[in-house]
Amino acid sequence: MKRIVREYNVYSFSELSKVAKEKVIQEFKNDEELSRIQQEFYKKDMTELIKLLGFNVEDFSYSLNFFQGDVTSFVTSTMYCEEVVKMLENFKNGILKEKGYKMLSELMGVIHQRNDFSLITDENMQLLKDFDFYFAIERTSHRYSHEFTIDIDVPYLEGTKEQNTVIQGIEKLIIGVARTIMKEMEKIGYEWLYDDFMNEEEVKENCECNEYTFLEDGTMFNE
Repeated sequence: MKRIVREYNVYSFSELSKVAKEKVIQEFKNDEELSRIQQEFYKKDMTELIKLLGFNVEDFSYSLNFFQGDVTSFVTSTMYCEEVVKMLENFKNGILKEKGYKMLSELMGVIHQRNDFSLITDENMQLLKDFDFYFAIERTSHRYSHEFTIDIDVPYLEGTKEQNTVIQGIEKLIIGVARTIMKEMEKIGYEWLYDDFMNEEEVKENCECNEYTFLEDGTMFNE
């Protein structure tokens, strides 16, 4: 019988060379289970963000990096007059449902930069109430998931020409805000799921927590 004993030099992640670290980082990025967990966090957190902005989200979907031109989209259940008016007034005044949430605050800032809220006046909000205005954001395509695959479904209203112009302007504002949110969530998605996913700091923390060690070339050592 032969007994062969081999000795290995093993290293913590921090002790590896730059090239070896890059190999380890890529292995983490390619881990399907870690990727699945990160995608679940992304969908959950984006859905919560949209809700905090006032939309009754029914479904949030994305297909980043899978089809050219795809980004993110969401649809809502029917939103009735009282909650519509409250949401629009909150947008105009920059009122956040949750204070101290940096991402929510930044998103509200972008919404204000890209949309005109001059139609949100007391008089126009009363007009919405008089007509019992409601809406739902619906998907117009199930093949793609970008901001132009959704549209707004509203009731047919028989008002004066001036009243109809105001209401149509508010409809455009609502869909404009929704599309702004979707476009920003595309950027967040690429950061969370690709650019910043399992960066060096995250990999280092993961390795330290799990006490992973490696051979000199970055191959994980299994005792």
